[in-house]
Amino acid sequence: MVGISVMAAIFPVSSTWAQLDTWVRENEFSIRESPDFNVPPPRAPNAPFITFEAHLEGLIQFERNFPKTNNQPLALPASRDLIDDDLIQDTPVQDLVIQEPWNTLSGDAEARLNVNFGQYFSIATLLRFQRGEFPTYSTVFANQVLYAQRLFGIVHLKPVHLYAGKIHPRFGIGWYYTPGLYGTDFDSDYELLDKIGAGMRLDIRALGRHRLTVETFHTDTSFLQYSLIPGTFRTGLVTLADGGAGNTGTFESFAVALSGEKIPGLPGFSYQIGWAKQKGAPTDARDEYSWSVAGVWQFPLWENVTLEPVFEWVSVTGQGGFDRNANYLTAAATLRFGSWAGAVHTTQRIVNDFSLGQSRTDSLFGFALAYDFGSAWKDKLPWLDGFSAIVGYRQVYAFNDSFQTLGAQIKYSIDF
Repeated sequence: MVGISVMAAIFPVSSTWAQLDTWVRENEFSIRESPDFNVPPPRAPNAPFITFEAHLEGLIQFERNFPKTNNQPLALPASRDLIDDDLIQDTPVQDLVIQEPWNTLSGDAEARLNVNFGQYFSIATLLRFQRGEFPTYSTVFANQVLYAQRLFGIVHLKPVHLYAGKIHPRFGIGWYYTPGLYGTDFDSDYELLDKIGAGMRLDIRALGRHRLTVETFHTDTSFLQYSLIPGTFRTGLVTLADGGAGNTGTFESFAVALSGEKIPGLPGFSYQIGWAKQKGAPTDARDEYSWSVAGVWQFPLWENVTLEPVFEWVSVTGQGGFDRNANYLTAAATLRFGSWAGAVHTTQRIVNDFSLGQSRTDSLFGFALAYDFGSAWKDKLPWLDGFSAIVGYRQVYAFNDSFQTLGAQIKYSIDF
């Protein structure tokens, strides 16, 4: 009876207010959630004290990967620096020789839950389910991990919001918003993932809707970084002794971002500008400094047809604490027509590794097609609401080697 009475006082909040307070929408091709958090609406008289807003999105994906030829080995460094989009960046630890194409079947999901205690305090959480490593051989749901990507408390003093815990500092948009099955692969290099810290957000409502965030943090080396599923592991996790940019145990790393939309005279345009510093550990060569500028512009072409170009430029010096600089240029576009969406994307990664005396330019190109079953069949088959199917292709040229991937996925999302 106690459990029943408690749940009766907890109600979901309408998603309308949540959408209005989100800078940019997640796209059809990626399940990654932006670092923004929602703000509880004003509490009406006799409204429940505890409310929540939740979003669950998951997928099953099949991939077939092709080395550059079937009879020439491909030297693929086992590093996030090439393709793995959710590991801590590090130098390559070994070369894996791949001679034959390989297939993978895997799952990926993100579950976001915001619990509001009145209108002045919230707890934001995000659980991530994904592959713990990038396999270079055929696998079926191998090493699937579940971990807390975000867990922090927020004090709402509108228009200011203060928060602390395991945060996801805002820097760049390419790692979650570039369209395509593989559009985020290179851009995830500069994602500020697994951070313990605190921040301040200021919502500005003059000349549009703008948002300023200032955050301080260090790399998470606590139990929160580990998988909650026994027997599984996340590759690339670190301890304090491992060093690396931001891995100091002190709040000497910072991120500042300014974003905006609904600007008078610029309908459909959104932007984000960011700067970040990650303090180097005593064993590192230098501190890491990054800056970014991104724009998204949605153009209505005719009824039910829109075109949305995406652009981002990111420059990183002292990447990972090494004597290495990297620049990222991402350009993409999504064409939406009814229940269909087509996307094309490319990212150029220009790397200067001064310690090795080497320079290179890595290239990622891909395209994808998505179909939303829910919007197409909601009247005849309402149970299909939330389901979509996506097919995609990528070609990667990196470390003087190349490979191609064909992928297909079924995705489902639901709001509570």
